[in-house]
Amino acid sequence: MPEHEPSQQPPAGVPDGVPAAESAGAELSGARSAAPGPRCGQVASVLLAAGGGTRFGGRKPLALFQGKPLVSHALWTVMQSGLFPIVVVTGADAPAVAAQVHRAASLWAARAAHEEPGLAREEPVLRADGPQDAALCGSGVSLDRDSLSGREREDRAATCSDPREGVVGETTQSSGLLLVHNADWASGIATSLQAALRALLPVSHVQAVCVGLADQPLVRASAYQRLATAWEAGADLAVATYAGKRRNPVLLARSVWAAAQRLEGDEGARALLRVHPTVEVPCEGDPVDVDTPQELRELEQKCRSTTILP
Repeated sequence: MPEHEPSQQPPAGVPDGVPAAESAGAELSGARSAAPGPRCGQVASVLLAAGGGTRFGGRKPLALFQGKPLVSHALWTVMQSGLFPIVVVTGADAPAVAAQVHRAASLWAARAAHEEPGLAREEPVLRADGPQDAALCGSGVSLDRDSLSGREREDRAATCSDPREGVVGETTQSSGLLLVHNADWASGIATSLQAALRALLPVSHVQAVCVGLADQPLVRASAYQRLATAWEAGADLAVATYAGKRRNPVLLARSVWAAAQRLEGDEGARALLRVHPTVEVPCEGDPVDVDTPQELRELEQKCRSTTILP
């Protein structure tokens, strides 16, 4: 989890919601091409749901908040952001977590089909470039199909031979999801981040990822979108801030993926934020995470008059 540090005021020329890099003298490297933008597949989303939840007593992603698993809340937030493909990394309780992911994706697809029936019939697939040839299913709900005109489209889900190495274990055809199993999840969150990045490495059109956690149900989709906007403005590393404190999600451009692969233990991207120029992005929402059953009960009480998921 990112460390809590004060944010900076944005300098002239930086778009609203995209403040200056935190390191003295650090500057954005320059705006990326406006077309295609991140909602055309250049910025993917990663949801880490692999931990054992020791302080919680286990099975934390499956714990119910407002009647639905925490991982479902986090997944719907990511899907609402429109940043596809989405990689969900599982570890402890992988079959049960994967089942909830599939269920949440199915509910999302059913809702989309009801609201926009035409979209549900077209499911473009973003094809990976590279020897693994993993087909990434793009969402008919959130991807701009015009941007896919030059990409091959198929009607199959992807499978890869060795999920222990962090490659794609399976995809869901209707939702743009990739499930990646991290067999080394007990070694810390860094291994889950690395598993997601390895899965996306051969997908050349994915140039950055927004990384969030499964135990933060009140983070908003706009946080992911603001980080994507920061990437468009030239940020290679960006972090969401709330009242000046660094929390999740975090954006990592492809240029820092190699450094992320050298991380160890339970720090995740936090170590990168300490040594690389980082753009801080003020966000709305509440980044509170759920570490214990008591914290979950307190969050239920806090949100008793608000329904997060339909």
